Amino acid sequence: MTPTTLFTLLSDYQHKVLEFCEGHAEDYNIQYHPDLSPLGWHLGHCVYTETHWIREQLSGISSPDQKLTRYYVPELANKSDRAGALPDHAELCQWAMERQQENLELIKNHQGSNSHPLMQHNFIFHFLIQHYAQHFEIMHMILVQKALQECDNFEVKQPLLSHELNISTTLLEAGSYNIGSQTDFLPYDNEYPCHVFKTGDINIADRPVSNSEFLLFMQQSAYQDQEYWSEEGWYWKEKFDVSCPEFWLKDRQQNWFGIDIKGPHHLDPDHPVWGINHYEAQAFALWASLDHGQARLPHEYEWEAASQNDCLENTGLVWEWCQNS
Repeated sequence: MTPTTLFTLLSDYQHKVLEFCEGHAEDYNIQYHPDLSPLGWHLGHCVYTETHWIREQLSGISSPDQKLTRYYVPELANKSDRAGALPDHAELCQWAMERQQENLELIKNHQGSNSHPLMQHNFIFHFLIQHYAQHFEIMHMILVQKALQECDNFEVKQPLLSHELNISTTLLEAGSYNIGSQTDFLPYDNEYPCHVFKTGDINIADRPVSNSEFLLFMQQSAYQDQEYWSEEGWYWKEKFDVSCPEFWLKDRQQNWFGIDIKGPHHLDPDHPVWGINHYEAQAFALWASLDHGQARLPHEYEWEAASQNDCLENTGLVWEWCQNS
């Protein structure tokens, strides 16, 4: 992408995150989950981080926001304390808008120049865009947690039904595959250097597990059978009393429905199951072995090679767990 395109994309993400927080004044300082900071903290953290890199590191100008370091640097601010440290909603949004505008003007002065290491290959644009995108996704997750807590009186009209496993597989042929990035300036450090992965023939499921297939796993009491679970997985399941995907609930007739940022919804039987963790994915794979032989989660190298060779369908709709995740 050109510097102009990246500049526009950064501006767009600034606006998305700011607008999202502006539109949820009643939620901006509420922590809906112990692992998730309030919406307002994510806005403040993004703008603080952007200011540090554009104003201080790129432009060499001291920041007027040094006092905010203890609030918006994750290592210095306990999640449980972040809600109480936020300023008034209007004050936070006004500060964020002003800083974003200042930062855009500063970075515009460096466009097209490679004199600073942060501008080489437009690195700072890519970094800040991805940083905003990451937190924008988390902000949506926060409101899903809100919807999960506030859902009431939803009546399922189309009950989700289970069906027998019908997992089709695709052959990933034996050979050598390039894994990792072949560039040296954009990937995370665990994505390079590019290296060769050698494998024998592998049969890999060509799509994620569906809602109806996961319901069968639940109906056959797999959540209650310790033989399917790792020691850590069983401990987690028992500690938190887990018996279904995180974003599934039952109505008064005991029919399952789902929750997303818009609230309750009917579960599409063919849609990939959403809201399970690595322990649950491992347990499902072991349970599926009863009908499909030695089923297991793929190694991330196997998944990447299969993806590169168009062996997989419906990717990117949910988190796709790998054995070494």
